[in-house]
Formats: sequence, structure tokens, C-alpha cells
Amino acid sequence: MAFGAAAGGRVLYAANANGVDATISGFSIDPNTAALTSLPGFPFALPSCNYIATDQTSTYLYATAGTNVLGYSIDRQTGALSPLPGFPVAVGANADSIGIDPTNQFLYVRNGSAGTVIGFELNAATGELTPMPGSPFAVGKSADFFATF
Repeated sequence: MAFGAAAGGRVLYAANANGVDATISGFSIDPNTAALTSLPGFPFALPSCNYIATDQTSTYLYATAGTNVLGYSIDRQTGALSPLPGFPVAVGANADSIGIDPTNQFLYVRNGSAGTVIGFELNAATGELTPMPGSPFAVGKSADFFATF
């Protein structure tokens, strides 16, 4: 997804993947009007960016960036992003779609070039990703997007 909400629905992140200046924009969401206001420190520069996903607890944000997944902790008060240790995590060429399951235990990344989905176990305490047994999983090269339920 190119958008991700965090901090109990008070913050919205948007991936800006125009191929030149990859960034993530951060906005506070007015609880009464839903109007957006840019957060200090944004846009947040990345080496590249395709899609982003936030975990179910608004603690972590992950971005696909070329051949990698980037991981960031989210400051629940300010919405600021800080790089997580152990990232980037290599996922192969053309990492694009990314999703986290509703139980907050697994993260999935689509590798468009290989026609696979790479699965990771998500450590909710640290944000660390551990490769899932049996991963990658073949899905075909035309599976552009996916959703977790």
C-alpha cells in the first residue's frame, strides 16, 4: 500500500515513489475534521521506496525499496521515524507490495521479478524480521497486489 496509518489513527504516512526523490510524507490527522497537517521532519528521505506498511500497534513502519525492506520505529507521540537495527533486509530484485497480517505476527513482500511472495515472522517487541520457513512462495508474475485478512 502507498499509505499507512499509525498512532491510533492520528498519523497518516504516504509513500512518494516517483523514482527520483523517494520519500515518506507524514501528516497528523485532525480528529474532528480529518484534515491533514504536515508533521515536522517530513518528508522523510529514503534511498528508494515503492510501498509501505505499518504494523497493527502503530509501532513500526516498513518500506519496500528496490531489493530491500527498510524498517523504522514510530514515535507514538510525534510520528517521527527512526531506523531499526538490522535493516535493510534483502528480499531480491523488484520488491514492491508489502503487507502485515492482522495478528501482527507476519510480514509479506512481493518480489515482482521472481513472481514470489517472501514471508517473514515479525517480532512485535523489536520489529525484527526472521525469514519464514518455506519462503519464498510462488504466486506468479501478474500478482501485482495482495491483502492480508
